[in-house]
Amino acid sequence: MGDYSSYNFYWYVPSFELVAPQAAAPAAGSPFRYSYVVSGHDDDGDPVITATIMITARTVMTEARRNQIINYDSEVPLDPDKGLPVKFEQVRAQLVIPYREAATGAAASGTVTAAPATTGRDIYTFVFTVSGNLARAAYGSLSRPGYQQVPPRLLMNFSFNALEYGDHDYLAQKFATDTLYSSVRLLSDPLLAVPGNSDDPGTVDAWDGEGGAAPDGSMVYSPVSVTQSQSLDVVIPCADFGNLYIDATDPAHENAIGCQDTMALGKIPDKLYTPLEALATDDYQVFTALGRPSVYLVLPRRYRVGRAAPGHPGVPDWSPLIMWIQMFDATQDIALPCRLQANLQPDIGHAELTAVKTALADLTAHPTLLLPTSFASGVTGFGVTGWNNPTSSPINATRVGDTIQIGTAMSYADAVVFNELLGIAAPEGHLVGNATFTLSDNSALGPVELYLDVTRLAGPWPDGPVLATSSGAAVTLENHAESEVTVTRLFGNLPDGSSQLVADGLDITLPSGGSADIAVNAPPGAQLAARYTLADATPAVVAQAHVYVEDLHTSIIVNNDAHMDKAGIASVVIHARLDGDDQPHTFTITPETQVFHCDLVQPLGRTSKADSSLLHLQATVHRAGQPDTETGDYLADLHKGVLYQLSDVLATP
Repeated sequence: MGDYSSYNFYWYVPSFELVAPQAAAPAAGSPFRYSYVVSGHDDDGDPVITATIMITARTVMTEARRNQIINYDSEVPLDPDKGLPVKFEQVRAQLVIPYREAATGAAASGTVTAAPATTGRDIYTFVFTVSGNLARAAYGSLSRPGYQQVPPRLLMNFSFNALEYGDHDYLAQKFATDTLYSSVRLLSDPLLAVPGNSDDPGTVDAWDGEGGAAPDGSMVYSPVSVTQSQSLDVVIPCADFGNLYIDATDPAHENAIGCQDTMALGKIPDKLYTPLEALATDDYQVFTALGRPSVYLVLPRRYRVGRAAPGHPGVPDWSPLIMWIQMFDATQDIALPCRLQANLQPDIGHAELTAVKTALADLTAHPTLLLPTSFASGVTGFGVTGWNNPTSSPINATRVGDTIQIGTAMSYADAVVFNELLGIAAPEGHLVGNATFTLSDNSALGPVELYLDVTRLAGPWPDGPVLATSSGAAVTLENHAESEVTVTRLFGNLPDGSSQLVADGLDITLPSGGSADIAVNAPPGAQLAARYTLADATPAVVAQAHVYVEDLHTSIIVNNDAHMDKAGIASVVIHARLDGDDQPHTFTITPETQVFHCDLVQPLGRTSKADSSLLHLQATVHRAGQPDTETGDYLADLHKGVLYQLSDVLATP
């Protein structure tokens, strides 16, 4: 080889190191992946899984190798940056998976051979296929440090061509009669080509005697194949990289499994959530989703009458979302003329949710937080008991988005008693309901207290009444609550989805309607949320609407619970009419519409034998901007309530 004449040119044997995944990076393109499919069931009916494990390694010059080259005894000092790694002719990999024998408890291991490696420059990707309980053992030891006494090992055997320095005839005899032992120089030193000092690159003038002396003194470099091996520990913690452990049984809907019981892989979890007691406070509980990494459910301990967000239709900004509607009709005696409507909101806000994200930072960089009212929470049922209502009127509760809508109707006499209770705290538990959320695993979350009084309000959900905005090195705080607040902490939600504590130990008191500027450097682009305590206040005034019936007014509410985006529905046109009316009232609901209020009017003097308590609703579904399907006639009895679910209307044949 012509390179032999250069004293400062050499090759070295590189080492392997794992290519580690990046925290919070997407699974697509990751250098590591564990995925499994349920390939069948055994004779006990338990699922049998087949796992595919992808591990990536790369070749590098280690610091030890670099120092070895620098300190090599050579006539000319070697530059470690001028060497080239040898080209590997073959690289074979095995994954050694530790486990314990079930019968004896003795340590054992299973070895799986990788498919031929795919390479790209200095990158080698190995793919292993393993089935049954060994696949479960691999998941456990790969995903949990300390799961076994020893971690899984990636064992690599690799070979490369080199040149042996020795006597030509002696080497030829060794090749013909025995396995040629590689030169000590080749195995212990980084140099695989040593510069010669002869005009003939295949011979040298002198030799140190390795391999034996030759009769004619002819010394050459002869080709040999060298095989070496290296072992690497492989542990990719599921607590940090849960999205890289995947249930791929349904390839169209792969599901990241995170940290699970190893023997439960392929089985439907017995429970959807388990509580994180360390994160529980007086205001909320936190649950981690089993089988869904980085997903957590926050359960508020209370819902209270909410405040109106700025721009809420029909009510002043920041006012309580509760109202009496009194009906006066000179033509007939209405048995229950007083109707109360209220919107209850979680008694937490952005600051509490950001505090949860910050507390979860050690578990996951970008947690997904759900409420029990969220679409993906797994809640299938909702019920309210209690209330301790001194009147005989039932109180109805319905989930509307992330809030709970309350409604009840009663006589004048009962309304007087009820209204008095709204303005006082409830030490006796009056007008406090207990809500329970039922999950698809048949477990329940709760009870959650529902407060109908107006001595303390919540919301607007989720921002709250205290706003924090950043401008350079200052933060402006504004208090829109009905009482004095004391701000104690500031949190920031960052553009990448993470959160952090921006300021702690604050003691800033703001009167109702007051504001203040404080010297705080907020992270660029952060959405700020203030943690505060609310002082006692005079009970809010419950608004009253008096309806004098000259024409017959019927107010209805349609709750959008249909998850239109997921169903590919662009809009729904609703045609609403009272029984006997020829002309329906038409309105449109889009995916952004949470609740739609509609007022239907009938002339008082009309002559009709129709039943004015019957409501007809019919819907036209639009997809891609065009009418798609029409529903049948949904018939409702107004005596039984005025709140209707869009999903019920859409399901009418």
